[in-house]
Amino acid sequence: MRRMIKVRLASENDFGYCRETEFPEVKDHLLKQSIQNGWVYLVEIDQSVIGYARLEFIWLTVPYLALITIEKDQQRKGAGTALTNQIFKDLKEQGHQKIYTSSEVMEPEPQEFHRRCGFIECGLIAGMNDKGIGEVFFVKILKGTI
Repeated sequence: MRRMIKVRLASENDFGYCRETEFPEVKDHLLKQSIQNGWVYLVEIDQSVIGYARLEFIWLTVPYLALITIEKDQQRKGAGTALTNQIFKDLKEQGHQKIYTSSEVMEPEPQEFHRRCGFIECGLIAGMNDKGIGEVFFVKILKGTI
């Protein structure tokens, strides 16, 4: 049976799912603002939400994929790729030429996912996270890719 994958922007009605999925440090009013700004995406399979992505904008101009998560039992089945491809398409249509993302140095699985999505490593900030763990940054060039 073929699974129906759908990517859509989150709405205010999705706040509960977004709140449960999001980092606890993210304040409710900022999460609500991100939803209103069209910076939060959801991915559904057969009309059930199974993944989440949130954008931020560095200097309010440079897109940054701050968080992407797919339910564990749904990973490596195309939902994450569909989610990121929609984000890339939307950003390109808005005139953006690149997007950044990052993950902790000690997280090889997210780093591999970023690479599969076409991101390339572009930098490192040492000691950025708890317990001095560094953060690896990636960039994806959008111009001419979709």
